[in-house]
Amino acid sequence: GVGLVETPLTGELIAEIEESACLDMAGRLQKVELALPDMNATVDVSFVGPKDDKSKAKDGKGEKPAIVMVHGFDSSCLEFRRLFPILEEDFEVYAVDVLGWGFTDSKGQDCGPKYKGAALVEFIKSVVKRPVTMLGASLGGAVAIDLAASYPDLVSKLV
Repeated sequence: GVGLVETPLTGELIAEIEESACLDMAGRLQKVELALPDMNATVDVSFVGPKDDKSKAKDGKGEKPAIVMVHGFDSSCLEFRRLFPILEEDFEVYAVDVLGWGFTDSKGQDCGPKYKGAALVEFIKSVVKRPVTMLGASLGGAVAIDLAASYPDLVSKLV
């Protein structure tokens, strides 16, 4: 299930950020508690998602295509701080922390590949709620490829 919880960044962590693009994105950071049903576990996944007007295309008709961006090894969703604002003009964009990195809380659960994938599957099903384009950098690319191969009904395109 989905339950949004408060932003994972404390005032102390925010004070350490100097780049304006990073500050802007960090200000939009959210966490969602996701149940991983096949693993009998819950995890808190942090992400930056669309603004309130997320679903409307520029012409006011239809929905914007959804993109889920997955960062590389030992990074966070803030890796996409410069790309995110450009893409959100035309897409419903989500930058998601890979389980085990960024601001996620694994709650002591294993963070191996199957758990990373399971958390992303639940994120797409519970938060985005429709097929997505997966955009992955480095390790995020490998996770995206695995997800696309395993869940073709959830991933319509791969970048």
